Amino acid sequence: MRIRVLLDSCVLVAASVHMVSDEIKLELKHPFFDESMNLVGLLKKHLAKRVGIITSTVENETRLVIERAVRDEIASKESDQLKAHALRLSVVVNSCEERLDSILSNLLREPIDTDERSKYYAKVCEMYDFWIDYGRQLNIAENASARTEAVSKAYKKEAYRIYRQQDYQVNRQAMRLCKLPPDHTDKLVLSEAIYLYNLYKQTEGKEVKVFVASTDTHFSPTRGDLPSRVVTDDIISRFGVLCDWPNDVAKNVRENIK
Repeated sequence: MRIRVLLDSCVLVAASVHMVSDEIKLELKHPFFDESMNLVGLLKKHLAKRVGIITSTVENETRLVIERAVRDEIASKESDQLKAHALRLSVVVNSCEERLDSILSNLLREPIDTDERSKYYAKVCEMYDFWIDYGRQLNIAENASARTEAVSKAYKKEAYRIYRQQDYQVNRQAMRLCKLPPDHTDKLVLSEAIYLYNLYKQTEGKEVKVFVASTDTHFSPTRGDLPSRVVTDDIISRFGVLCDWPNDVAKNVRENIK
């Protein structure tokens, strides 16, 4: 089984935004740093197998947003002294960019046929339009009421509560898309993953898995006691690409790599 992992920009940023400095009295660490570095470290361990991949789209997006991510993490520290010194911000950004360069050096940048990508992009847009429309039309209360019609009167109230909660949990990923729809770059990244998956099938045989490692629920399931993965599962069904959180992708890599 051949396996490839395309790292989304959010994972690259999370793995890059980390710095400890006594000089400027700062300890900076992205909330998803540990999880993202778990996967990055594993891919580096298997460097010779060229498992970890990126595209120029992912790299460019990462470089565009990394300074903003650093600013957000600094703001969360509520350090007025640090915020007041642009030079110190520059030092932190440069340090994180150096971490990013080091990570990128261990990944294979894959070229993309833009004409083929455009064909997949149209299908990706169609899929997201479907789920956004589904989320907007979803009436959880009405669905729960319909499901309790066959339940005896003594249990209707509890059954309604359970059905409503289940429906909400299952469909969170679609409902989230209505509030935070994927942008153009998100759709490009998925289109490129689909293109690469089909390319690998042609050049390396059918036994290939392509993952998109992401902390973005446009791709990966929403987390919780009952994860919502309706969009994630549809991506697999339509396109054959597996999207998941870095820790879960790392687990699959360990199980499948030879």
